[in-house]
Amino acid sequence: AALESAFQSVNAVRHSADINKFDLYRADLIYYATVADRDMALTCANELARESRTVNDVALACTGFRNAASVYSYFGAPGDAQRVLHESRALAARLEYSAQVAMADVGLAEMSLQEMDMDGVAAYLESAEETIIRNDVKALAHTVDVHFLRCWERLIVGDRQGAQRSAKVVVRKLHAAKEGTSLWTATSVKLATQGGARNRQSEKEFAALRLSIGTRLFYPYEQFNLCALLLYTRNTPMHAQAQETVRSHLDGSAASYRTIWPYLNSLRTN
Repeated sequence: AALESAFQSVNAVRHSADINKFDLYRADLIYYATVADRDMALTCANELARESRTVNDVALACTGFRNAASVYSYFGAPGDAQRVLHESRALAARLEYSAQVAMADVGLAEMSLQEMDMDGVAAYLESAEETIIRNDVKALAHTVDVHFLRCWERLIVGDRQGAQRSAKVVVRKLHAAKEGTSLWTATSVKLATQGGARNRQSEKEFAALRLSIGTRLFYPYEQFNLCALLLYTRNTPMHAQAQETVRSHLDGSAASYRTIWPYLNSLRTN
């Protein structure tokens, strides 16, 4: 109801002479992505990316490019996602906006992870972290995103200890999160790196993460959460339950718009 009310407010001023086109296209993108209208979301991503090339604000332009990239990636246009992320990075690097360079590298690392290009993941994450350290970037999201992706990269290559180190950073940085996607982000890496040591708290976290699946039509990190459920329950009687959750979600939800992550497929069949 709140989303519909907000969008009605946008529509009320849509044709005003002094409307900010960037804000309008970004609002459209958020609305249509959230309600999982693929065609309209992709159209809005095109409009936002085009408008991002005209705004006289580097941080705002890079935000628009990243928002568009997220929608492109989620709704099955990874080539377009990579294109606008590279465009964002080039703009930020040319004008020395280090935080925006790091965020573009994180986005490109995630794209590489989806394609199982492990060399690409490692290179982009190393670049992002080097930029963050060299320029003393303080934003919490930068550190969390780097260690979140590194945790999954380490899991894929079989470095459980490295994955656990990055997971601990994510959990520590997000310790204040009590609900929503920040909590799910911390819970997913915690469960994925648990290593078979289950307890009452982790069982509660597993149940909560499982119940979160499918509660948002647009959630780019949902496939990570599905992987976490499978990793946590592997070699336990609960694995069949986790597999059914994954199967049901991928068969009947907005996630079907996306290419299923090869790592998730490998966990489903093992």
